[in-house]
Amino acid sequence: MTKPIPSKSGQRVEVIDALRGFAILGILLANILSWSGVKFLPFTEIQQWPSFELDLFIYHLNGFLIDTKFYTIFSLLFGIGFYLQFNKNRDNQADFMKIYYRRLRYLMLFGLIHMFFWSGDILFIYALVGFVFVQFRNLKPKTLLIIAGVSFVFPLFIDVIMLELNPGYMVPAKKLALKTYMDISPEKIVDVFKNGDFWSVTQMNFHNLKWRFFDLLPSGRFFKIFAFFILGFYMMANSYFTVWFSGILG
Repeated sequence: MTKPIPSKSGQRVEVIDALRGFAILGILLANILSWSGVKFLPFTEIQQWPSFELDLFIYHLNGFLIDTKFYTIFSLLFGIGFYLQFNKNRDNQADFMKIYYRRLRYLMLFGLIHMFFWSGDILFIYALVGFVFVQFRNLKPKTLLIIAGVSFVFPLFIDVIMLELNPGYMVPAKKLALKTYMDISPEKIVDVFKNGDFWSVTQMNFHNLKWRFFDLLPSGRFFKIFAFFILGFYMMANSYFTVWFSGILG
């Protein structure tokens, strides 16, 4: 593996911290529609709002600039963070990996608990993909880049397969709300989240979680996250952040 070019003291960490903060803000903005409940409201209700035209503009702006963009930064940071720890403990891999596997198990457990409160949890998926990702830690940089490229392209093959199995797969269905499910009405979801007890809300979260995985699997999200993990590891191993940002920051 290529060794990183040394950077000025603290500079690399500051850049990564800045990216992490930027990504957290983006994830907040990307998920605010779901957390506020707006995503589940029927269109007939939203269209009655006095601010509908402005809300519609902001929604499209959010989709163009924010939606699905920031999980990619977080995925890169996951790969970067692993490389920094791995490189520091390169001479003692066995002990380090025991610790790292334990961290992944804790992350997975935390993600499972988080699912009780939010069906859009990403921590469990990161831990699951992380267990696979770390197996590639000792590969050559060129091999890592090839694996990342194949992982990026693989979701296209999933689309081809889905189209063969279901020709109407990519034809958008008429929706009653921004987020809909085949087996339940938007009104029912809103009613449970507004008026349901803890157990009812938990059941609804798991219902939504089930359908979320039905969306994630054909979309190839697991492969995309894995590709960005690999790419972040590759970029850090080859000093991309060190060289690029040292030139920008002086």
